[in-house]
Amino acid sequence: MFRTEVRTASCYLCIKFYIRISSFLKNATMNKISLWFFLFFPFILLFGCSDKENANPDARNNYQFPLASTHNIDEDKLVAAYEHADDLDQLHCLLLSRDGVLISEEYFHGSIRDSLYDIRSVTKSVTATLIGIAIDKGYIEHIDQTMGDYIGPEIYLLEPDKASISINNLIRMSSGIPWKEIGPESEFAEWVNAPNQVNYILDKEMTYTQGTQFNYSDGNAHLVSVILTEVSGMNSLAFAETYLFDPMEINDYAWYTDKQGYYYGGVTMDMTPQGLLRFGQLYLDKGIYEENRIVSEEWISEATESHISTGNIIPYQNGYGYFWWTGSKNGHDYYFANGYGGQFIVVIPDQDVVIVALNQWIGISRTQCGINWDNTMDLIVNEVMPVIN
Repeated sequence: MFRTEVRTASCYLCIKFYIRISSFLKNATMNKISLWFFLFFPFILLFGCSDKENANPDARNNYQFPLASTHNIDEDKLVAAYEHADDLDQLHCLLLSRDGVLISEEYFHGSIRDSLYDIRSVTKSVTATLIGIAIDKGYIEHIDQTMGDYIGPEIYLLEPDKASISINNLIRMSSGIPWKEIGPESEFAEWVNAPNQVNYILDKEMTYTQGTQFNYSDGNAHLVSVILTEVSGMNSLAFAETYLFDPMEINDYAWYTDKQGYYYGGVTMDMTPQGLLRFGQLYLDKGIYEENRIVSEEWISEATESHISTGNIIPYQNGYGYFWWTGSKNGHDYYFANGYGGQFIVVIPDQDVVIVALNQWIGISRTQCGINWDNTMDLIVNEVMPVIN
């Protein structure tokens, strides 16, 4: 629509210019140049302002991915998938890499390649990685250590049941602390607007034994960020910069804090699509970036395998790891970072593939965000994945 509106405005200006110059030439002595201009400008105007997309719908996008066949990807099917992607009104971008090579990368509806995008709950998968690094570096001894080991009374006076909640159960979304997140009702806004985000979470009464039920929760993820801050002596962003972003040469990002200065463990991180692709490739390469070990292979393996049943709470998945969702399609296992409104990093290990997709979510209804999520994941699973041979 944006391209059509620009073209229409340009045509209008061209017509006004032609009328003015025509009037001028009628009242002036025509030389050969002005005569030729007067006679042929209407044809120039016709061709320049024609709607090429409507004149030849098959050439609307003219996508070409010359590296596809070299990496055993069906280019015709990939082009068809991108043409469908262009029809999704809120889709910002779609990227596909294989064998560490960027095969296809397109931006839609005025989106810009180098912009920062709010990745919503994809943030959680970054936070999980930081916990793996903290264990590698010796800040945390093991994943079964508890909140009581790190959250002292100066932050919150924990009851024994909450003090015993393990990091393991926080990052598997099974802490026992109740939360409403996925579905028509969400307490996210109430939590964010509360005077103290940590107190809001920990003031809740536990409703089930930790480790026994999956309950998707931004509260759990935020407590992980609090633990990381307390155990490392640096805030979560500084930790990420030191051990993840800087070593991986990810230079464009932003992250935001709660009212107490703790970085949100589950949301509010901004990254570029290229940064997300590089992060997905880190997992595909088992924790190594350009021959440098960022996080242990053991953590990559543990984080991306299913540890708990989700009860099929959302489509296209069959379990949950450490802030990563797991799934399977046509015999190929995959795992994905998943954000509200359709923000995705999808990794298919046995096909050496990373897929990134981002959608608009600000300023549109919760219902429409759900539709965008469904449409984009359907596109990835049922149209993009089948192009890979």
